[in-house]
Amino acid sequence: MKTLLAPVYPTSLSYGIRKGGLIILILLLFVSHGCKSPNEPEGGGKGSPGKLTSEDISCTEAWLKIDAGSLRLPSEVTISRDGNPVARFNLSLKDTTIYDDSLQPGKDYTYQVEFSPGMKESLSIRTMDTTSHDFSWQTFRLGDYGTWIRDVAIINDTLIYAVGEIYKNFPNGQEDPKPYSLARWDGHSWSIKRLYYKDKDYQGKDVIFPLEIHSILVFGENDIWFGAGNILRWNGLDSLAEISFSPLYSVSNYEGLPLDQIWGTGPDDIYAAGWNGALRHFNGNKWELIESGTNLNFYDIWGGMNDSGTKPEVLAVGSIVATHSGSVIEKLDGLNAEQISTEGIPYNNTSVWFIPEKAYYVAADRLYYKHRLTDPRWTEISGLTKYDITCIYGSDRNDILVTTAYGDILHFNGKSWKSYYNQTMLPYGVYGAVKLKNNLAVAVGGYTNYEGVIAIGRR
Repeated sequence: MKTLLAPVYPTSLSYGIRKGGLIILILLLFVSHGCKSPNEPEGGGKGSPGKLTSEDISCTEAWLKIDAGSLRLPSEVTISRDGNPVARFNLSLKDTTIYDDSLQPGKDYTYQVEFSPGMKESLSIRTMDTTSHDFSWQTFRLGDYGTWIRDVAIINDTLIYAVGEIYKNFPNGQEDPKPYSLARWDGHSWSIKRLYYKDKDYQGKDVIFPLEIHSILVFGENDIWFGAGNILRWNGLDSLAEISFSPLYSVSNYEGLPLDQIWGTGPDDIYAAGWNGALRHFNGNKWELIESGTNLNFYDIWGGMNDSGTKPEVLAVGSIVATHSGSVIEKLDGLNAEQISTEGIPYNNTSVWFIPEKAYYVAADRLYYKHRLTDPRWTEISGLTKYDITCIYGSDRNDILVTTAYGDILHFNGKSWKSYYNQTMLPYGVYGAVKLKNNLAVAVGGYTNYEGVIAIGRR
């Protein structure tokens, strides 16, 4: 097995110049001198001292911001870590980002920037601790020929829902053409359930249809949403789910396209994505169209609250799997969609997970990373696994899971990756989705045209 190194960055201490939303990282020697900016006055070092603040801290990295204040620039500065000088350079811009990737998890550090003799600013930080790799996995097989488990939601240790199409043969061995939609875990075993929805047929008559569910979004035990072509809401009890949005197949363009992927902050703020660039937003009263500007298929959507906690940042990713048709990443804000650069990602975006303004990951057969969306390109995390990556999900930057074809599941603890392939391997199978909550992880998928598979990991 190949071992993943941390996301590739310059070693030792580096500093970045933030300009126009772009961080340019420049590797510094332990003693180095930068070039003077032609746009800044000569001399420097006079005026009030600047400020040193923390922008972000992970298990092994720190992003520190130097605000030059009223210093006349350029001005030579010295950076020390725990009393030891690690870099000296000419500060030429008012706002400069210092990046240090040589730290240890769960440790205190003190940085000091010396602007000139007697003018110093200090900052103490503590890096994040790593999480435990100590997962033990148990695998379950569900259904018969044609079964596929597509998504999962963990409510608590004794209530997990896995969704998809679960087929069971009749006792005489004949195939039952009607799928079960949902598998329920009670802490001891899985039980399967058929869910239905009521819609109109081509003659306008009410008809009950069985559900084939692609994604699940849970706001509570009795408030569960499904992406199933239609968007449906279920109370967790009945066998009939209520349609919230149904594509109007008589209308061209986006109106008739299925919506299979959903994410939201609550029942009055839900985003849905689907085939051929289909995007919608639900405000609690109605579904509204979001113009995506692409005809690629969206395979995943994810969001998180920004640092201020005032609004979500939402990304939808897509491509056309098994083709070289390109890839797309859309940033959604209400009814607006903005395409984000995919530079560095060749094709086949299938999964996205991130923490706003801190860490972004996209699965596209390989795994790709950015610290901020404004970074110039996505960086491939090489050497992680020899199998195609299908999904990524985490609870924090130090607690991330990745699934692959052939049943590899990997965990990132903030410093290193660990594979559980010896416990979770699937000859001729795929894990296509994974969720993590506290010390419980669940991955779902199936064997091609055969049984569904669910793996539960506990630590």
